Order: sequence, then C-alpha cells, then structure tokens
Amino acid sequence: MKKIHSLSIIVVSIWVFSACNPTSDDTFNTELGNVFVSSNTQASVSVFDFSDLENVQRVDFVTSTNDAEGIYYDSGKDVLYQVDREHNRLNAFAGLSNNAPGSGMLPSAISVSNLTNGKGITSDGNIAVVADSGAQNRFYVYDISGRAISLRNAFMVDFPIWDVELSGSTLYVSESGSDSLAIFNTFLSNETNGTLSPDVKISIEGIETMRGLHYSVEDDVMLITDVADISADSADGGIHIIENFNAKVSVAVQEERAIPVSDQIRILGENTELQNPGDVAFDKMNNRIIVSERTNNGGLVLVFAYPQLEGNQISVNAFPLFSVQNPGSSGIFIDSEN
Repeated sequence: MKKIHSLSIIVVSIWVFSACNPTSDDTFNTELGNVFVSSNTQASVSVFDFSDLENVQRVDFVTSTNDAEGIYYDSGKDVLYQVDREHNRLNAFAGLSNNAPGSGMLPSAISVSNLTNGKGITSDGNIAVVADSGAQNRFYVYDISGRAISLRNAFMVDFPIWDVELSGSTLYVSESGSDSLAIFNTFLSNETNGTLSPDVKISIEGIETMRGLHYSVEDDVMLITDVADISADSADGGIHIIENFNAKVSVAVQEERAIPVSDQIRILGENTELQNPGDVAFDKMNNRIIVSERTNNGGLVLVFAYPQLEGNQISVNAFPLFSVQNPGSSGIFIDSEN
C-alpha cells in the first residue's frame, strides 16, 4: 500500500506540470481526470484520474475561496460549479480545461450571496440545487450556465441538511447529525417558494451522523457516508452501501421506516482511514468507491474496491486501494461520462 502511494505522488507531481498542451493561440488544453474535489481549508480544486492506480494523475487549480464544499462539473460544457462558503455563494468556472495546471481562476459567474452555510450541490446540467444549513435550512435552486447564475427558488425545511442528490425529479437529502435520509419525490415540480416536507423519511440503521450521498441510477445503489462521532480521534467513520435501493425503501416505508444493517454493505474499521468521511462517489467503470476524508491526516482522498462479501458478512474492514493527501478535502464529484 505504501509503495503504491509513494510512487503515485511522484507520478502526480510530474503529471501536474506536463498534462497541458499550449494551442496555436497560446491557450491551454489541459487533460482532466473525472474526479473533482473541493477543499474547505485552501483555495484549490483538485482533479484526479484514478483509472490506473499505479499512475494516478492529478491537476490542481487555484480558486478564489479558501472554504468550499459541494462541487459539480459539466463535462459537455466544460464548466465547474463550486459552493463558496467564504463568500456565501455559488461560483462557476467556465472553460476549466483552458486553464494551465496550477494556475489561478476567477469565477466566470457568481450567484447572489444568499447562502449562510452552504453544503452539498447537485445538478442536472441546467439547474443546480444547493443545501444551505444554518439557523434556517434551505434548498436554493439556481438556473446555471458558465456565464450566469440566477436564483429560481428557495425552499425551507424543518430539519438540518447536509448533502443533496438529484435523480430525475427526485431529491435525496441527508439529514445532518442523524441517521435519516429524506426523499422528495417530485422536487422539481415545486415552483412556489415556501416550506417543503419530504414524501418519505427513513432511518439508515447503523449510521450515527450522516453526511455525503451518491446514488447510481443504473445500478439502483445508494452510497452514504457516516462520520459517527465527529470529535473522535479514530477511524470510526464508514461507508454504507444499499443495493436494490428503491425496493428496500418501499419495504421500509411499509414497515419500520428503517433500512436495517442486514440490508446494507458497510466499509468501516481501523484499516479504512475513515475518520470523518464527508462525501462519496461511485466509479462504476472501475467498480470502486472514492471518498473525501476531511479529518485524517488533514484531509485525504481514498479509493476502495467495491466490497465483495462472503457468507453472512455485512461489513468489511478494508484497506484503501489508494490514499492521497488533499488538505481540507470536502465535496467530491465524479463525472461518469468520462
């Protein structure tokens, strides 16, 4: 494990300075990976290519905020969106690949500064939904492009929120500080500002403090991170994987309104390096799970093999396939198109 990590850092360092090609008009065409990571301690966006773990590639860009959370990249339009907690807004960076590695970027578009404690972001490419958790908990819905961000709606909810995941018109929401997952079945049909109530709220057994979400529509798999005891100085966090998710939600609604541990696959234990895993992504092509770990070693990005359980096993204390330092690691997004 250490051998891979050490080798990868060397390769990453070389690649950062060689992975862009100046064009005839002196602009750049930077080769980007498909995993995008924010930081809430430094002004940077990191882009990784984990397809070959013996030769991990990384590009870093300097941004305009030292405190960012949710992140989304539209590969078709080459626009990056980032929740800027320092300035309480949503930023857009158009033409991301036209920037040289290590260069500074200013936003090409910004929203009004209406956020108070911005967290997760989700998007269908035309609108973005941002979770804002503070004295009042809100979803802000924006019309987005690389050149303009305009507020469409603001909806209040009566519980603290952290991450959001849009699938069609359905919005999945993690309730901060609890084991509860809220589901809004026709979220995008709401057009009038006001207070919303979830259509379904279920408990995910075994979770103590829910954080990041990732839902794979094609596989009907939900991934959820749990930071457990936030103050604990140990690897007590975990990843909860729920296969056949919709069927299990239907059963939960009819019965105990909870998905039991026996209906989950979990990655947890000292080997995992998971202390406060803030966000998660599923790399379907390589059958891997990628996690943004906020606390351990100041911030890490971790790559795990998708667990293969044996017998009555319901959890694995797995070592990461790859671990790389990323100070302040917060929001994570994987571009499944690339």
